[in-house]
Amino acid sequence: VCAEGSDMDPSIFTLIRLGFLTLPCRFGWGNFVRLNAMLDASGAMQREALGTKGDMWSVEAFAIKSTARGKGIGSKLLTKLMHERMRAAGATRLILMTQEEMAHRLYLRLGFIDVDVRPLELKDGVQIPNW
Repeated sequence: VCAEGSDMDPSIFTLIRLGFLTLPCRFGWGNFVRLNAMLDASGAMQREALGTKGDMWSVEAFAIKSTARGKGIGSKLLTKLMHERMRAAGATRLILMTQEEMAHRLYLRLGFIDVDVRPLELKDGVQIPNW
């Protein structure tokens, strides 16, 4: 899903359209609460490290099916996003955050740099690796 714009706080209609509100039914309430806590922590970390300038896009979710990984699909999709959609919209920065080491390596290969490397700290004291 590619939602254009730089709104870091999507409306309820956007959340419904993207299926976010179905997550508790699909994955359980506890997992939904933990995901929401991770999103809150990562959003706060992004704003602290990078500000809220309108010249950037943020990739909020990016996944490649496990059986399709390692075939260049993720590289092609992100490159297309960066060169066609993002630049045409006037954005000069693309912000990514991941808790997966494999995804981190992909982003580094595509020319991204680490701006802030520290674990996400959830309200319950749990720390999650984060790049």
